[in-house]
Amino acid sequence: MGYTVQLTKRAAKGALLLPRTYKELLKQLIEELKKDPLPKNFDIKKLKGYRSTYRVRLGSYRVIYVVDEKNKVITLTYVGPRGEAY
Repeated sequence: MGYTVQLTKRAAKGALLLPRTYKELLKQLIEELKKDPLPKNFDIKKLKGYRSTYRVRLGSYRVIYVVDEKNKVITLTYVGPRGEAY
């Protein structure tokens, strides 16, 4: 069974503001996350000090998400410029 991907309001707002090429990358990322919470074809790192929280680098933009293994849910908490991500 795959994962369900959801976005917080903040992440959804950030996704709307992405340039078109990055929106396409975000769509690809979401499709990959539905299959695997750590897809190999994206630059993903675990965030130190946070449980099950990861960041994805999309050029100068970042996506931060949390994986809930028990319920098979991935929540995107932030989508936007790197400078505002951390």
